[in-house]
Order: sequence, then C-alpha cells, then structure tokens
Amino acid sequence: MKDLSQNFYPAPKPSFEKRPKKKKKVQRMKGRRVPTQKERGAISKKSGNKALEVYNHQCGGCGYGGEALELHHILFRSQGGRGQWRNIVPLCRRCHDACHGKFQNERDESALAEWDAMFKRLHEARYGPHFGSDVWDLFAKGLVPNTTPEAYERFMEQESADVG
Repeated sequence: MKDLSQNFYPAPKPSFEKRPKKKKKVQRMKGRRVPTQKERGAISKKSGNKALEVYNHQCGGCGYGGEALELHHILFRSQGGRGQWRNIVPLCRRCHDACHGKFQNERDESALAEWDAMFKRLHEARYGPHFGSDVWDLFAKGLVPNTTPEAYERFMEQESADVG
C-alpha cells in the first residue's frame, strides 16, 4: 500500500466575500429613538396582566373565566394598534377565532361577526379615541409633551375622564 499522506494536496476552499449587513435605519423623532413597529405592537406582561385585571380574568366576549385566555389587539397591529392594555381584550379561543373570521358554524358567524367593531366602540367610549395609541403616537401628534409613561398615563386618564 502506498503512503498518500505525503503527496496529497487538497484544493483550497473557495472564499466568498461577505456582504456587509444592511443596518436598519433608526427612526428618530425630535432627537429620540422611536421603537420599531414590532416593539410597539408587542404585548408586555404588564399590559397583558392589566387587561386581564380590567376584564376580571374573563373572556370579553362570552364571560368564560378559564386559564386559556388569549390576548386580542382590538385595533390590529397592521392598522397601527399598539400593545397597550387599553387596546387589548382577553378572549377565549372560540371568541378569538370569531374576531378573526374563523367560525365553527353558521350560528357562531351570525352571532359573533360584529364583535371586533363592538370592542372598538366599547373601548373608544371607555378610554377615548386614542385607546389604540402609544406614547409615541401621541408625542408625534403633539398631544403629550414628552415620551415618559407618566405623561402618557396623565393624557389617557384625562381622555377617559372627558369621555366618561
């Protein structure tokens, strides 16, 4: 048997030039970094717990009070809805499916088809027209002087008082 270790010359691995990653442009408003849409639409544990507390840990549609409640954005993220507790309603699986147009039978479809609009009307009447907005939306419109949680809550409390 011939010793090939002395005569073996492997081909060099091809080297490819890596393209630099494109940096996402950071959005700024009055010198402040604005969080991304994804960050602003995400439901924090604090917001989720507050929404559950407001609805007494029950489904906002049928009143089911089990463990398996899902948090539903009333004003969808794609429509500019944020993950604030005023824009969230806890729903059981059946009611959540109904809000998204997935019905188990025709009776459900006729009874639950208008729920999404009902929740929008209910929250607008309860919290004012900006219920789906976050502090950055209000700051961009000039409704709050800064982006602190205190300024946001103060404005939203005033909105609720004006409506109620």
